[in-house]
Amino acid sequence: MNFDESQVLLHGYLDGELDPAGSIAFEAHLASCKDCGKEFELYKDLGAAVRNTAEYFTAPLELRNAIVAQLRPSPGKAVWSPSRSPVWQVLVGAVAALLIATVGLNTMLTHRSAEDLIAQEVVASHARSLMANHLFDVVSTDRHTVKPWLDRNLDFAPTVVDFAKQDFALAGGRLDYLDDHQVAALVYRHRQHIVNVFIWPAADAGDSAQRWITQQGYNIAHWTESGMNYWVISDADRSGLNDFVGLLRGAAAHTPS
Repeated sequence: MNFDESQVLLHGYLDGELDPAGSIAFEAHLASCKDCGKEFELYKDLGAAVRNTAEYFTAPLELRNAIVAQLRPSPGKAVWSPSRSPVWQVLVGAVAALLIATVGLNTMLTHRSAEDLIAQEVVASHARSLMANHLFDVVSTDRHTVKPWLDRNLDFAPTVVDFAKQDFALAGGRLDYLDDHQVAALVYRHRQHIVNVFIWPAADAGDSAQRWITQQGYNIAHWTESGMNYWVISDADRSGLNDFVGLLRGAAAHTPS
């Protein structure tokens, strides 16, 4: 099976359009092709994200009336009134609903695109720190060493806490660059896993619930807390990482900068 064939079958498989024999053949190909396997997971996650975040709207009466007013013929040119036609009313309502749905979808996709771009940067920074052996600019398990170093080198003061008792030991920190910002990168060790935490000031001071993304085998969580963006990434399992997110959120809410 060549690349072009696999692309056609991938979307058919995701949409449930393959017959049983085709599905079995494509699943066998997925098991043997890492590239197709990664692309399959990416599209599957994207589909789930769209389904979970899509919003549906009912066209307001004001929009329907505005569209009808624009479509009415000039005086003296016609005696037929669209407001008297049930078919026309349905058509106007459908057009209005489509316009609103398009605006909502464009807004959602713009947000998702920005989120996905930052997630890609986070994955790249995490992988680069492991491959280039540049996990630390300052190596220490003592927050009183790591935090002052970061404070001196940044124009904001990130919260730094050691969670060694909860099996997430602070190992050090470094400077990084994400989303056109210089950011603090805190490094934690959880058993055999490295956890990178990226922190930088948020444009919106409001707090938000964490959102989860999976990219290239990494679990990623992000949220805003106390005026800061937080992005956490690791190949550790999501359950343990979720506990760590809870620890970070508690620390950010209760620890002075």
